[in-house]
Amino acid sequence: MCSPADAAVIKRTLEISRYAAHLAVRNQQLLLKRDGQVVGHAPCEDLGVVMVDHPQATYSHHALVSLAEAGAAVVLCGRDHLPAALVLPLAQHSQLVSRMADQIAASRPLKKRLWKQLVVAKIQAQARNVDPRLPAQKKLLALADEVRSGDPTNVEAHAAKVYWRNWLATADTLEADTEPFRRDANAGGLNAFLNYGYAILRAAIGRTIVAAGLQPGLGLHHVGRGNAFCLADDLIEPFRPLVDERVREMHRQGYVTLEQPAKAELLGVLTTPMQIGGKPQTGPLMVMLHRVAASLAGCYAGEERRLAIPLPEPNMRITGYRLMWVLAMFDLPTDTRDARRNYTLFRKQLISNGFQQMQYSVYARPCPSRENAEVHLARIEAHLPPAGEVRVLAITDKQFERMQIFWGRKRRAIEQPPHQLELF
Repeated sequence: MCSPADAAVIKRTLEISRYAAHLAVRNQQLLLKRDGQVVGHAPCEDLGVVMVDHPQATYSHHALVSLAEAGAAVVLCGRDHLPAALVLPLAQHSQLVSRMADQIAASRPLKKRLWKQLVVAKIQAQARNVDPRLPAQKKLLALADEVRSGDPTNVEAHAAKVYWRNWLATADTLEADTEPFRRDANAGGLNAFLNYGYAILRAAIGRTIVAAGLQPGLGLHHVGRGNAFCLADDLIEPFRPLVDERVREMHRQGYVTLEQPAKAELLGVLTTPMQIGGKPQTGPLMVMLHRVAASLAGCYAGEERRLAIPLPEPNMRITGYRLMWVLAMFDLPTDTRDARRNYTLFRKQLISNGFQQMQYSVYARPCPSRENAEVHLARIEAHLPPAGEVRVLAITDKQFERMQIFWGRKRRAIEQPPHQLELF
């Protein structure tokens, strides 16, 4: 289950859409099999979101349970390639009962105040998303100031009309644009891109809500007997403009259809660099969402008055996150039965933690962040054999790429470092 320590580590996003695959698990490694052969694998604990968008994909019960136990969200897409179901783990937060009690007991005025904060943050984000040379930006900022507790006058809807009318416009092209963009959740084209991006966000937010010990069905503003993720639909609002910005850039780059390259770009929204209040609290969106959920729990408990809503870091944009490599090099004795047993156990421990053999006694593992690399360094230290020599090195992906082979060749080609967005 996603623990507080896990919240500080960016998780990988996996999409299965190119080929049919069977999902299974062995030694806590998610295996993707095709025709009985393993074509891909990843440690379950490294995964945050798994999106399955192929009609012939199959699963083992053990795979779904293992992903849930690791805190991953599984998104199942339908014929229209849009998410049809979301599988989330049951919360095992240490304060689950008290947090759920606080959430249920939350007063109506508190919910209305929190909803106002979300709406204001959303409209301000929309204002940052339009050309500053257009009058629309000042109009949106003015509308944000008009939002009252609970937004009884529905300023959010008024702002949406202004926003979408100017979403694709610039001061240079406004006169030439005869037909402004119309947001329609049931339409294709750019609307389909937006829907897909929002679904990715919704899954990630649902996962963090559950990890925080909150009930996703109990919303602040959204209600619905058939909606089990009302709270996710509330918390997503300030982050929708992140998807909007990415879709607009994709439109300008010539993306037309929602195929694999487009999906990979949209999945990248989870790695957007974010910061909270100008403080040194920075990180990718998937990590900062845990801070949002924690602040909401604090508001329910009366410990905080405002939600911690992160903003995009200025002048920064990445489509992946800094990768690290951990290399384990060892020289262990094998002259006795016990020594050979210890040698085998150490190798199995490395393999079960996602390490791959580069050479005879050299194993390497890609890590999605420095924090994750430190976790695996600590695990190796905790399982050292009683005799022999083990050396461990953590290097960046660039340093790994610069390694040169001066003689001979590698016994086994190591896989390329996995980006946060992987498609099979």
